[in-house]
Amino acid sequence: MQAIARSTLALPGLLLGLCLLCGLTSVQAAPAPAGHVIIARGEVQAISAAGEARDLRRRSPFYAGETLMTGTDATAQLRFSDGALVALRPDTEFRVDRYRYEAGGGEGDESISTLIKGGFRTITGAVGKQDPDSYRVDTPVATIGVRGTHYEAVVGAGLAVAVWQGGVTLRNEGGALNLGQGANYSFATIASADRPPRGQLQPPPGLKAPADEFAPGGSDDPAGEEDGGEGEDQTAADTDATATDSGTADEDRQTSESTATTTGTGSEGDSATADSGDDTLVAPVSEADTLDAETSLDTTTDTTLSGTTTDTTLDTTFTVSEPVDTVSDITSQDARLSDTEWQQLYSGSHLGLILEANSATQGMRGGRAIADPAGSPVFTENGYAPFEPEYADAPIKEVFRRGGAALDALGSHTVDSNHTVYWGVWNGNPDPVIIQTDATDPDVIRTSNKPFFWATLQPTDPAVLDARSGVVSYNNVIAVQGGGSGGQITAADVTFTLDVNFDTGAVSNGNLQIGNGAEYWNIDLAGQIKGSFADLEIEPTSSVTVSPSNYGVLGEVVTGFTGNNGEVLGGGFLLEAQGDPGIHAEGILLVD
Repeated sequence: MQAIARSTLALPGLLLGLCLLCGLTSVQAAPAPAGHVIIARGEVQAISAAGEARDLRRRSPFYAGETLMTGTDATAQLRFSDGALVALRPDTEFRVDRYRYEAGGGEGDESISTLIKGGFRTITGAVGKQDPDSYRVDTPVATIGVRGTHYEAVVGAGLAVAVWQGGVTLRNEGGALNLGQGANYSFATIASADRPPRGQLQPPPGLKAPADEFAPGGSDDPAGEEDGGEGEDQTAADTDATATDSGTADEDRQTSESTATTTGTGSEGDSATADSGDDTLVAPVSEADTLDAETSLDTTTDTTLSGTTTDTTLDTTFTVSEPVDTVSDITSQDARLSDTEWQQLYSGSHLGLILEANSATQGMRGGRAIADPAGSPVFTENGYAPFEPEYADAPIKEVFRRGGAALDALGSHTVDSNHTVYWGVWNGNPDPVIIQTDATDPDVIRTSNKPFFWATLQPTDPAVLDARSGVVSYNNVIAVQGGGSGGQITAADVTFTLDVNFDTGAVSNGNLQIGNGAEYWNIDLAGQIKGSFADLEIEPTSSVTVSPSNYGVLGEVVTGFTGNNGEVLGGGFLLEAQGDPGIHAEGILLVD
């Protein structure tokens, strides 16, 4: 009996021990979160592999195997455990397929995700730095691998990618393309899984440079991440009130938290939950900030961008604790350009052309430009045409400014709601046009008292031109602003024709005729589509006649496609008689 009694007394202890062991085992086996939510604005959910949905808000964890979804008017910002930061656009589905990270970097670390639809911007974390193959984002048309970076991707009719810092590799059945650091392009679009990635010199629509689109700032207070505990739902307004009451000792932190509250509130009735201890601000979301999935790849704008910095903006502001790789040396500031001008040039959509009268041997200048409907644009020249690979990263050689020059002419033509061409003439006599020639000293200049003819335009996306077919003749002169040794040149003095074969890219049967006083210019042209341009050569049959003499022709004719479908050619001509530079003609030309 005593033995039975002892057994009876031991049994509950044994069961209790087993239960505790089972409980401990259960806790140890629970999956670790892949990360947590910094901001949830609007309807944000996590869908498990079994199809179970749960709402996400500030501080909510998310796990490998879950699909994170934002509603039509919702946005979310996430922090992964390796330090990666991800901002999800509205109407996005982003699945965390596999994720593992051990502090210090384990051999099995990996971050494999899928962008099902919508878009995101990210600054990658520790995973992928030692082993690039351990990081990958799959999309319906390509995979994205990284080399430590800040990039953005949007799935619409295809895939659009912009690299702001560092580098990525795009790969699909059609081929592979490196973007960003060490590559010729920082932007690309992919039409389908079997079409190769197409590099672009300009960001696809809706992919705006962070410095241009979002305000910097934010708190970097890791300790604040635990304030209030996991279950506390402190709204941005509560955060603001707390900061106000906390006294002057935390003045710096109050400022950043207050800013987060201000920028995190959209229109009346909008709400957002934000982790005040995380290094982030909330930016209001408007229709302009979202991409239409049906039209996100239709047109493009200009250029590459980035900068060496330890504070990197990401939809709102995320602070990165170590420097991020830069795209190239071109991202360093140029002393000739203000911060605002730099951002306009390298995140804007305009190209410019400027030509100095009677300077055919020097050639036209142009490249990235800041348009100004009032007639004082800024032009830059780096020695390369925008379709040449070197153009993306080449440093600026010259910056052209109106200075005190008179504005003798100003015109514009609106092609469509996205494309307007501006042109004009700066008269450098008596007050000269200014050309800044030293990137380190804005006061190093040369001046010119000659007339300068100029134009700015937004180029057509090369992918749009690739998609066109058939032969199109451009022969209707819309506008001409020119001059030369024979006097002023207007549209009435000019005829122009050019056949563009969009199937082959060939440009043929080109002819420019200018009747300018006693001068008659007959210029034959041929060439090839390159990027957004019709790259033209002046044929040897070209001539200028000043009775009774006949001359060959030096110079160039430059034209670029503009409009949603490339329906207009805009450019210029800079011509000179061989053997007699006193005979010349130059100007801006617009045809459809």
